[in-house]
Amino acid sequence: MDVYVAGRDCAKRYDETRLGGADAARLAKYPQLAQRDDWRVSRFLKQQQTDNGKPCSLSHSGGVALWVCGGEAVGADIEYLRPRDFSAWYGSGVIHAHEQAWLVQQKDVLTAHYAVWTLKEALIKALAWDFADLAAVGLRRVCGQWGLHGGGQAWQGGVWRLSADYVAACVWRGADNGMRWHGYGEWQGLTAQRLWYWDKV
Repeated sequence: MDVYVAGRDCAKRYDETRLGGADAARLAKYPQLAQRDDWRVSRFLKQQQTDNGKPCSLSHSGGVALWVCGGEAVGADIEYLRPRDFSAWYGSGVIHAHEQAWLVQQKDVLTAHYAVWTLKEALIKALAWDFADLAAVGLRRVCGQWGLHGGGQAWQGGVWRLSADYVAACVWRGADNGMRWHGYGEWQGLTAQRLWYWDKV
């Protein structure tokens, strides 16, 4: 699995003439996107490598972009860590009872909540589902073991700390050939720390 990361300093390397068909059409419809760092950085990142027909997933947050390719199906999400009140998650039904039980066991409350959120986002991307489907995917305890579930399937995946301020989740189906991290600009030399990992259960 190849994982590519680029930061805000790469926005100036964005090349509008190299946009793919779908991105070019989107920009034509919403030209203001070209002024946003998230757009410029994420599209720069997509232009640095070819996917060779592999499934890929794109995410961006706070000026940092993540692009993941590999597996039979793949989803990814990156989030900028900032203090927030998570209480609304519980009343909305987005957090499953199993996920609540898992969260209670974690010492780093902030990072653990972002882990659950990024996993859910990654799963709905991998399934090509909508944001409204977040409650139907995520961490589940099956036969005493924790695993990632969505769409009636078990998934492999994990959560990594990219820096003091960013975490990312990647989920996939298919062989686990390891994670190969590639950084651009200020993210060159990136060493990602794996925080949690789940095999298919």
